[in-house]
Amino acid sequence: MTGVPTPPVRAGVDQAGLVFRARVYAAGPVWGTGRSAGYVLGTYGSLSPVLALRWLRGEALLLADRLDPDPRHCPYLTPGLRPSPAPVAGCADRLRAWAGDTVGLRTTRAGLKDGRAVSVVFEDEDCAYTLSAWPEHPHQARQTAA
Repeated sequence: MTGVPTPPVRAGVDQAGLVFRARVYAAGPVWGTGRSAGYVLGTYGSLSPVLALRWLRGEALLLADRLDPDPRHCPYLTPGLRPSPAPVAGCADRLRAWAGDTVGLRTTRAGLKDGRAVSVVFEDEDCAYTLSAWPEHPHQARQTAA
C-alpha cells in the first residue's frame, strides 16, 4: 500500500511544552475503481505520552473487535459456536497482541518521551491500518492546522 503518511520524527526534544498526537489511519483499495483511498479513523491529542498511548491502545482493541469480535468476550456466542484457535493470527489477533504487550508499549512510551515518532502497521486482507503517535511543539501544531 502506498500513500500512507508518516508523521515527522523529531529526535532529542525536551518533553516540556510538547503535545502528543495519535492517529489511527486506514488505507485500502476502493472496490471497482482500481484506486486506493485513505481514511483517518480517529485522532487524539494530549500533554502526556502515557495518555496518547493509552488512547492508541484502546483504539487498537476497538478496531480488533470491529474486524473480528473476540469469541472469549462475545456474549452472543455459545461455547459450541466458539471457534478453535486459528493456526495463523489474523489482523484482529495482531492488534490485540500489540495492545496487550506492556513491555513493548513501555519502550514505545520511552521513545515518545525522547521525541521520536512511533508507528505500527497492521495488514489485513484488503486494508492496512496504521497506528501512529508523535510529539510536537504547540506552535508547530498551530502551523500545521492552518
